[in-house]
Amino acid sequence: MELNGLRRGAPRQEALRRRQSRVATFHRLALSRPLLSGPDFSHVPISTEAVAGLGGLAALPNEVIMMILAHCTMRALLHLGRVNRGARELVHLLPDFDRVKSTVMLQLERASPPYQQMLIKVLKITTYTGLHFLTTTHQCEKCGGSLASFRVSRLKVLCDDCFVRRHTINAARHGIRRM
Repeated sequence: MELNGLRRGAPRQEALRRRQSRVATFHRLALSRPLLSGPDFSHVPISTEAVAGLGGLAALPNEVIMMILAHCTMRALLHLGRVNRGARELVHLLPDFDRVKSTVMLQLERASPPYQQMLIKVLKITTYTGLHFLTTTHQCEKCGGSLASFRVSRLKVLCDDCFVRRHTINAARHGIRRM
């Protein structure tokens, strides 16, 4: 049926086509991302007893709970740690939790205000596994050199030489002069 020269179902079909295109793009991007290996949970004690006070999570084995916690954001882990003592102990069983937490907090304290805002946004969406990788990697992802630092701009771990080289190339490409 036509109404003023337009088919009645055309806007719905167009919206459906756009949504399918967005979903396909999301899946294509997800496939192109490299897989990160998760933290090593071999030191976590295996137990058959449920941790008290975790609500619905208490029905799961501790290993599954640790896998779930590894994919939570740092904010969620800090909030969970405030629930009760059992939850706090479980959160602190994550590998290098105190080190990752202190590294992130130190960077927040030392950062300038615009950088702080960007870092807070990154922390809201980055899982503990990603933060663990970013803060405990001591090797440049580009050249393999040592003495790497956490660069939030692209969420990569780069040594200073690779960062300066990349910044110089981008500045030349976009016509930006360094002061």
